[in-house]
Amino acid sequence: MNEINFRTKLLTHPQILDDEMLDFLEQNPDKKQQVQMVRDFDQQISDVLDVDVPEGLHARILLNQSYQQNLEASNDSSTEAVNNTEQSLGTDKL
Repeated sequence: MNEINFRTKLLTHPQILDDEMLDFLEQNPDKKQQVQMVRDFDQQISDVLDVDVPEGLHARILLNQSYQQNLEASNDSSTEAVNNTEQSLGTDKL
């Protein structure tokens, strides 16, 4: 295994060291620090992405969607009523 393959595997799956990677580490003990750095970075990313969902968020999203749907339905009804009025008055040909 060369350095590029080692780094690729390490960055792809930092928690998994297969036999080939372990052999490479035995031949290059200076790379053990790199493994620890990548694992620490992976843990930092996991910690940052572990976000608590605010209480009531689900209900607020559903309520907002309901308002949006009602608003769109109301706008569609208003537009349809205006078009019907224009057609009955014959103003749509102007």
